[in-house]
Amino acid sequence: MSSVAFYTLGCKVNFYDTEAIWQLFKNEAMNKSISSRPPMFI
Repeated sequence: MSSVAFYTLGCKVNFYDTEAIWQLFKNEAMNKSISSRPPMFI
């Protein structure tokens, strides 16, 4: 299973957007990564 990491800056709206994008990735069977060097970084 592939991994993706997110780095969110700023306000609540940015966190809301990050969560919405995460849901799209999760629906495609992706895992969240806590690594500083994941295969994909958003």
